[in-house]
Amino acid sequence: MGNSSSRYTKNPASFATSFLPQSSSVVPDSESSTWKSYDYIIVGGGTAGCILASRLSEDPQVSVLLVEAGESHEGNLYSRIPLAFLRLLKTPADWNYQTTPQRTLDGRVVSWPRGRILGGTSSINAMIYHRADPRDFDSWERKGIKGWGYGVLKEYARSRDTLQFAAEGRTFHSDILIGAAFQGASSAAVAAAVNLGLPLNNDLCPNIRDREFEDAESTAGAGAFPAMIDASQQRSSAATAYLTHEVLKRRNLTVAVAVFTERVLFTTEADGTARAVGIQVSSGPSAAKFAAAAKREVIVCGGVVASPHILQLSGIGPASVLQQHQVPVVCELPHVGRNLADHYSGGSLVLRARPNTTLDKYTQNPLMGTAALLQWMFTGKGVMTQLGAQVAIFTRLTTRGAPDLEILVFPVAVTKHGNSVPPLGNNGISVVLLTRRQPALGIDSAQASSKGSVELRSNSVYDPPVVDPKSVSACLLLDVRTLASRPDDANWFWPGDADPDAISDDEIRRFVRERGQSAWHPLCSARMGVDATDSVVDAALRVHGVRGLRVCDGSVFPDQRAADLIRGARV
Repeated sequence: MGNSSSRYTKNPASFATSFLPQSSSVVPDSESSTWKSYDYIIVGGGTAGCILASRLSEDPQVSVLLVEAGESHEGNLYSRIPLAFLRLLKTPADWNYQTTPQRTLDGRVVSWPRGRILGGTSSINAMIYHRADPRDFDSWERKGIKGWGYGVLKEYARSRDTLQFAAEGRTFHSDILIGAAFQGASSAAVAAAVNLGLPLNNDLCPNIRDREFEDAESTAGAGAFPAMIDASQQRSSAATAYLTHEVLKRRNLTVAVAVFTERVLFTTEADGTARAVGIQVSSGPSAAKFAAAAKREVIVCGGVVASPHILQLSGIGPASVLQQHQVPVVCELPHVGRNLADHYSGGSLVLRARPNTTLDKYTQNPLMGTAALLQWMFTGKGVMTQLGAQVAIFTRLTTRGAPDLEILVFPVAVTKHGNSVPPLGNNGISVVLLTRRQPALGIDSAQASSKGSVELRSNSVYDPPVVDPKSVSACLLLDVRTLASRPDDANWFWPGDADPDAISDDEIRRFVRERGQSAWHPLCSARMGVDATDSVVDAALRVHGVRGLRVCDGSVFPDQRAADLIRGARV
């Protein structure tokens, strides 16, 4: 099936067949055989979806349909500007999911941004590239998920050849980072960490293109993040890197945007097993319904929230949840939408900094901010080419194993979850601590620092699902019945400039309860496993109990190996 001349289509009638849906997702074989068809249908044009569409369509004999609910990234100015990524949040490019009230956070509802745009969250995120510790992969293989151990790291080399790095050529000199597009306060943070005895970690930096991943300890230390920014100083997302104009010209690739996948459709095989044969789509809640057929597979790439949502809408998930919302059960899989995990942030700690070493003059002075934006638009240079989080420190709360504490340093003073800045002249750096593990509780965040869930709100894809991450942190599990009163909000730098010996544990607990939030690193909601007793998909990302259906995105801890698994497998 060929593309339209505009590269994208928004009209379901151009790539699918008019369809009268029934209550069940199971349809007769005779009906599905009449739909417009493709070898592979990819649901969701996010990070994984763009990569799969590009790589699967490399074979001109294979037809691919990619369906994205959001608009194209092209024409979205803020998606192109590296430092402007916060301007994308709570816009049409963001699903803007909201959690249920979190008991451990004083009942607060927490924002969960996810990309609703071609490129998905890679088109709205902070553009940091960082590979995982080898032991995080090995933990999966020890659980019986073959092929996902330490050796998987070699596949990162291929993605690095496609995605662009902003700061290639940036070098270190002694304990001070030097190079373009970098704030002085960020360099000072790296130097301070090294002075405290942490190693200077060049593996956090862009000069890793030709390195082998032989050092299991290489993720610890302090260093600069490489930026996913291309040679023209614009964001390099999965959409810009993999769906290039040359790729979009392929006659065997169809890309639909602003079209919702309402559910996966199935037929029943002779042995009673359901097989995915297509999808039902529409362009709005009251719009006409259409169906497209998948001759080989349907691949769900909706992300950690949308993938379990789509599976449940299709009749795959916990029977009790499906029945509550009048969704006929196609295959009962109790773990769909379960085991939701996230890195937890205790909130941003703001420390004072010297003038002209941070980005504060651009956030606090509208004229300076506008000038920086115009400089980028006309020259592609200036502070707008920088990352928000420029350096990281990875260390251990325990004496052995992979780093369990991540410290991000932003060379700018921000408060209230990034929604507020101090008045002009108050220069600072924002230090964000992420708990990657909670050793005191025996909880590994690679599995979950808390076990949350994604569940249906209704049987319509246009109603966002119920997201409950069950936010926790080690300190929140202590006695919080006698908390100190809230610190004065006018003191922008409390407790960063307070005497550590004068701050009580209760005040710290209060700070975390009021400032803590998601670190925006969710995973595991459709996790891999040996069988349906503890997971949703197998090591080849095939959904347990049905045929012709896979899930490939952050919900199953995937990477770019997925296309090889799909192309090399018997369906």
